[in-house]
Amino acid sequence: MAADERDEQYLLRVQDKALAERLTRLLRDDPAQRPSDAEIELNFEGDHSGTLTVGGDVFPMHIKNLPTLVESYKTYDDVHIVKSNDIGQMVVVGPPGAQTPPGDEARDGVTPAMRNARARHFRPPVDVPPNVVAQVEADLLTVLNGGAPDDVEFVDVEEEYVVDENGHGSWQPALPVAKVPVPRGGGKKKPGPKKQGGGQAGKKREPGPRSKKAKAAAAAATAAAPAATTAAPAAPPPPAP
Repeated sequence: MAADERDEQYLLRVQDKALAERLTRLLRDDPAQRPSDAEIELNFEGDHSGTLTVGGDVFPMHIKNLPTLVESYKTYDDVHIVKSNDIGQMVVVGPPGAQTPPGDEARDGVTPAMRNARARHFRPPVDVPPNVVAQVEADLLTVLNGGAPDDVEFVDVEEEYVVDENGHGSWQPALPVAKVPVPRGGGKKKPGPKKQGGGQAGKKREPGPRSKKAKAAAAAATAAAPAATTAAPAAPPPPAP
């Protein structure tokens, strides 16, 4: 396709079965091998009407609006698909001399799942007066600023989920929790007994069994060691009178 050409896609619904098979066969064939008398041409005569020409045969067609957009995809290897377009209208082709279907919308869409979809899935638009919209906007701004609309009072309610003895649960107002006053450093602290030697306060630490054994072993080692004797120099005798 040249750069200046645009890819046009049409969704056809053919009411004549023979024409549908003929179109399917022609569209699947190679355009280069298509016979000259089998050209397919769409001619629009207005916003919602026209003719479809297939090999010299003319069929009436009508353009119907779909209740929702239909996405079309392309693939070259039956694995990777790429979205190519959004289709919002369908071309309904009838047999020669067929009457124009009433209405400008295909109310049943393309597939059976969309049968009467607008009435079943899409609710009608809500008609709200402009003054009501302005009042709601003003009330929302008041709430966002920490206030309340006129004649409205906000009450905070704390609830908890309670299960009774029969296993039935329900939301009930939460019971207030009793608060115990805690001193914040303003009271006086009673003086306790002084600690001695890092032990318990007011008690003298006695040596344990391990300390007594250590002392006995040290005393035995001292007694077994030879006494070191140092001879001191003798004092000179006193001078004769």
